[in-house]
Amino acid sequence: MDKLSERLDDLEARVAALEELCAQMNEEIQDWESYNWNYPSSMGVNIVVVDNKGDVVYYDLDHRLSYSVNNLKAFLQSATGLLYESTDFSRDGKYEILQQATIGKGIDIVIMGDGYSDRLMETFEADAANVTEQIFSVEPYRSFREYFNVYRLDLVSVNEMLSDMTNTALGTKVYGENVSYSSTIVVRKARQMFSGLGDESSKAVFLWKLGFAFSKLASERGGLGTIGESSSDNIRQLMESYGWYKNLDFTSDPTLVKWAEFIADERYAGEDIGVFEGGYGYDYGVWRPSRTSIMSGDLAAGYNAPSREAIYYRIHKLAYGADWKYDYEDFVSYDEINRTAAVSTASAARTYVSQPVEMPELKVIPMTWREALESSGK
Repeated sequence: MDKLSERLDDLEARVAALEELCAQMNEEIQDWESYNWNYPSSMGVNIVVVDNKGDVVYYDLDHRLSYSVNNLKAFLQSATGLLYESTDFSRDGKYEILQQATIGKGIDIVIMGDGYSDRLMETFEADAANVTEQIFSVEPYRSFREYFNVYRLDLVSVNEMLSDMTNTALGTKVYGENVSYSSTIVVRKARQMFSGLGDESSKAVFLWKLGFAFSKLASERGGLGTIGESSSDNIRQLMESYGWYKNLDFTSDPTLVKWAEFIADERYAGEDIGVFEGGYGYDYGVWRPSRTSIMSGDLAAGYNAPSREAIYYRIHKLAYGADWKYDYEDFVSYDEINRTAAVSTASAARTYVSQPVEMPELKVIPMTWREALESSGK
């Protein structure tokens, strides 16, 4: 029994080392994000586990490291009988009203949890309350909080870890997430970034994704080079059919972009609204309204004026229905609380072009890692 305990301690130490390596690698690759923000998602790792006979008992190939670590932890816990399983499902499917709308028809937001076992229901209660406050911590959501109904839906997961080998209520994954409904927020126990729990960086990612899901805003990040015809056609179709992506355009003409009215409006001169190349994951061929914003991952910058307008529009349309008519001056009147006091001396017609990042030449070594290690004399 002592030997088994020692082996388990050793395995846990190895997994902890992998987690630490994952965190270090995430920090190290932040500098790459200016070149390709999608790079961390595409970086893969191979993990193979063999028993004392040399037989392969587990493998996970070419997944992101954080995803592979979760899979490995689930395998080790399952193999050693330490994987926790819920037995009390009495709370599964029950809900609580966290907030009721007092204005309009009421816009429903449902907060669900995945990876919360029976013993973590109180934790989910606290997390759901925290997420609710995160939603209404920024404008325009803060000013229109009374337009929303917020519900917490309890879902009891069999296991607490999100992986290919575990059983959770919604089956979400750390990598390859598949839930992003406009009125549903999934708080994932194994990963805090989407839930808004944790540090300011996690909150920024949450509000960035909330911009996609609820307000139908486009990402204002780049990284994938020039946008292709097929992608641009798909985006245009969503714009024309549903009115999505009001913070993105395919022209660099400041008099023709969707937010031309903001550029020409001196009341927004302090925000330096202009035409900046890059968005929807691409560096060239699409344009956004500001250099940085929540939709580019900058929490401190907040949502830019066209994005705030899109959120304002969607809130009122959902709250009052088809009879509600948008008025620019009504929005500007509300938006006074968001406009900066500084007066920009820049021209109203501003165009900025992204510059490519020079990447170092990669050296390919025509040998295996063992041969490279031997040749280095180590």
